[in-house]
Amino acid sequence: FRSRGGGGEQWHALRACLRQMGWQGMLNADCNGGAQRWSRLTDDHVLHLLNRGFARKTAEDAKIHSLSAEEAAAVMNLSIIRSRAVGIPFIHPLTEETRMIRVRPDIAPIIDGKSAKYLSPKGAGNLLYFALGSIELLKDTSAPLYFTEGEFKTLIAWQAGLFTVGSIGVWGWKGKGIHGHS
Repeated sequence: FRSRGGGGEQWHALRACLRQMGWQGMLNADCNGGAQRWSRLTDDHVLHLLNRGFARKTAEDAKIHSLSAEEAAAVMNLSIIRSRAVGIPFIHPLTEETRMIRVRPDIAPIIDGKSAKYLSPKGAGNLLYFALGSIELLKDTSAPLYFTEGEFKTLIAWQAGLFTVGSIGVWGWKGKGIHGHS
């Protein structure tokens, strides 16, 4: 992992802080003496989300969770996933039912010669991603609506107070034409 800004100095400082604290398990990683635990996430996944700007509440509300390699492979019904992963539930904004879980493997598998950073279950179709709690804004037609690519960007925008809906990414909308070609 590296910070987005380049050399990763912030990332390394955060990891050093956490090691110095000596906490085991799932950390809140605020380095201010708070020892609250993040449920459902491993330390590495917590650090990854913190590096992306996530607040603990955002990750918890979105029900983001860590998966073992075996759990990730089972969710995806793919044997090519050989590492732990972050599970990102797609929750229906009205019923709050989990419609599917997308997976971000720690080590992206290579599919058709390309690194597959995010994966959807085969046959899942294209779903929009809504932050949990967006129901009230969906009812308010005067609320500005923002659209972005990706679940994490959607959640960060939501965290910043923007009503945002996300797509699963441009390659997720790729399909086969009537002649079977992409």
